[in-house]
Amino acid sequence: MQNKVFEREFDPEQYINDRLLEITDDTERRNLRTIMNSLFSPFYQYMEKKYQHLEQRILENSNQESSSFDIITTICHKNKLISYEDTMYPILEEDLEKHYIRVEELTACLKERKECYCYSAYGQMEFEKLQSLWKEKRRFKGKIRTADAEFEAYFTLKKNEKYGKKIKELYEIFLRNQIPWRTLQTPFIHKMIDVYIVEASYPEGEVIESIEIDFEEYREQILFDMIPVWNIGKRKIRSSAYPAFEVDQINFTHIIYSSQLETKCQYLVANDQVEYWNVRKESGDLCIECKEVEPVSWQLLEIHNDIQCHDKDAYPLMSNGRDGQRDTMLIRTLGELRKWIGKLQVEDYLKFREIQKVDSSGWKESNTYSMDEPIQEELQVQENRPGLLFVFEAVDKSNYLNGDVLSYVVSSLQWELREYQCFGKIM
Repeated sequence: MQNKVFEREFDPEQYINDRLLEITDDTERRNLRTIMNSLFSPFYQYMEKKYQHLEQRILENSNQESSSFDIITTICHKNKLISYEDTMYPILEEDLEKHYIRVEELTACLKERKECYCYSAYGQMEFEKLQSLWKEKRRFKGKIRTADAEFEAYFTLKKNEKYGKKIKELYEIFLRNQIPWRTLQTPFIHKMIDVYIVEASYPEGEVIESIEIDFEEYREQILFDMIPVWNIGKRKIRSSAYPAFEVDQINFTHIIYSSQLETKCQYLVANDQVEYWNVRKESGDLCIECKEVEPVSWQLLEIHNDIQCHDKDAYPLMSNGRDGQRDTMLIRTLGELRKWIGKLQVEDYLKFREIQKVDSSGWKESNTYSMDEPIQEELQVQENRPGLLFVFEAVDKSNYLNGDVLSYVVSSLQWELREYQCFGKIM
């Protein structure tokens, strides 16, 4: 059987010789050999080189997508962020700044009967308690101090919403970089509380120096100066050389050399004013395709994989990493479900027990919330879906994070089982 062009064992020289031997006229054979040597052989060599380059790019991109884009979150006191040695960063940079309330700002809000934002705090309690606290719209008594006097005031608590916007921004950056999205395990941002002044005597002075609030039975669980952090830093790096033409001779490849990047980090391009695509790693260099002919200052998100912490009392690191994440798996049997949940690495908190069919329209006992709430519209699913209840047992029933970890598991499952409405419950 004859070899076809571009088969794996194809020999172009042998192919040309075999075809030329079929020509009986010597002059015609010599002329055709000259043409083949000057045209076909260089064309084949060029195509073979391009195919090898393409194969290498596909393999490198595959390896890149399969690892090192895990997002890790936790919470820490402002003064202890240094213990992470520049591997964890505030989700909101403004959290590191001290918030001052000017007296005229407070007075204007009170005159218009509006709430005045004071600061954010961390509620170290089960999310069911937090939900009850927000729904109560309860008022707590406290004091406002200025340089001149002290005044009584009343405060209320609301759920913090500002971190959800950062999650949505990150989701859009993942999509632009062609990296598959995985639900983030973010229990701590869902426990952040905003404190508002709702009533007070009109204070004197220019700036409120301190606020003291009696949170009554919650005073030991509401903590101040706590900031949610994750393993995403920011870098700005200019293209290392003038862009090179792509194969199509229309678009350009911008290169940031490996010497400018951290070897233990992965990178996402976050420019919103430049249209780009096909972000990839080649031999350690970061390559970005776009139409810009001049070098660009690239905004990069630097994802740290080797987290260092020197605080023995640090809060746990919560990761969306998965064991064997390169493997794709359809969940069709109970065994496959158990294996898939095992990939989420939540065995220190929960043990899977069973799955039940429930009426999704009438089910009210779920112990979960959606960790994908900021991007809920991306889960395009039909209404009136059948319900599935995933029942777990807590390893440590006193751990206040159990419900949040369960919410992460159910939110992750919802991406895989969109034809169902997923619920969770702890025995």
